[in-house]
Amino acid sequence: MIQIKEYKTVVYVSHPSKNLPENTERIEEIIKKLHRLYPDVLFVSSVHSFGFMYDEVSYNDGLDMCLWLLDKTSEMWVFGDWHNSVGCCCEVAYCQNNGIPWKIFTDNECCKKVKDSDCAYGCILWDDDDGGSYCELRNVAEEFTEELKND
Repeated sequence: MIQIKEYKTVVYVSHPSKNLPENTERIEEIIKKLHRLYPDVLFVSSVHSFGFMYDEVSYNDGLDMCLWLLDKTSEMWVFGDWHNSVGCCCEVAYCQNNGIPWKIFTDNECCKKVKDSDCAYGCILWDDDDGGSYCELRNVAEEFTEELKND
């Protein structure tokens, strides 16, 4: 009988693509590093699962495939210039709307900035000018959630 490795969790890796080879290569480097750091975690990439179909399906159909895959995972880790990527922002909004935990990383390190407590959504808190904190990611996700509802 073949023994299949059990993974502790499955993490969806979100990163801008735009069907650019340099983005695909960057995702590969990120996942290789993550695998070395977390050998008991299975990392999946929609770019590697569906990227070959980028010019074969509509953007909405491609996004549907990505969100379907995301829905099958335990959590999402976001890398790269995600806030300038419609796809990444939609993935973040999907996580928010469906209770899937996510984290934002910069150069493979979590860039969470927290004063006294974590954001309820597990995302970045930035200090504002009057000494409080605000959650940039929640604002972005809420904007995209409203756009998705209006479509």
